[in-house]
Amino acid sequence: MLFRVELAPSRLLFAGIVLSHLLALASLMFADIPTWLFWVLASGIFVNALFSRFSDNQPVALLISDELVRLYFQDYQVNVVLESECYCTSWVQILHFRECLRQPALTSTSSNPSLTDSVSLPISIPRLGAKHYRVIILPDSCPGHARRRLAVLLRWHRFARGRQLLPRD
Repeated sequence: MLFRVELAPSRLLFAGIVLSHLLALASLMFADIPTWLFWVLASGIFVNALFSRFSDNQPVALLISDELVRLYFQDYQVNVVLESECYCTSWVQILHFRECLRQPALTSTSSNPSLTDSVSLPISIPRLGAKHYRVIILPDSCPGHARRRLAVLLRWHRFARGRQLLPRD
């Protein structure tokens, strides 16, 4: 089974980010804080808004197969594992992924070293400092049929590891 979801930049997500930053700036005007602290916080909010606008941290595609899940970015790709902290509804899907490795593992059947083989096993090895990725899928970031198919995969497929991420309707 192979499924690829093409992801476009979401205008709804951009509008939500801009609105939340504007609300944060508006709340600073009503805060009883010194003027210098107001300008420090306002410039921090402005820098955060610019960083979230111009950072390319959203993937352009998501590939799901029986063996792996892969995120495609503009200039690289990453093998990932689906985390359990996913929030999925019919309108928005927020998926959390963790980078994984596939490394050769030694399997030993006895104490005899001649029976020790080097076998490549698809093992997700948790690492300190492994990167975490968050993918937010809104209605304007991919077609409706792809979102519905992804919702079914998240509910029933084995790569979700038996967790039912979407509630039954």
